[in-house]
Amino acid sequence: MKKLSTPLFLFPSPQPPVPSPQSLRLIHDNRKEVSEFLAEIIEDVAMEQAIAEGETTKLVSRESIFQLLEPKA
Repeated sequence: MKKLSTPLFLFPSPQPPVPSPQSLRLIHDNRKEVSEFLAEIIEDVAMEQAIAEGETTKLVSRESIFQLLEPKA
């Protein structure tokens, strides 16, 4: 996956572009699809960050993970 040099939330101009009324109506009419799309983007970014973090941390055994997941009595 190619990384962007500038995050999407940063705009080159001082002010972000203003959406047209037609764009806002399209988003409003397709709220569910837009929400699902944004959720997928957030999940992808979180997964990318988790993978990057995992590449820089030390390895642990499978057994130690399951010990942490066991309920304490």
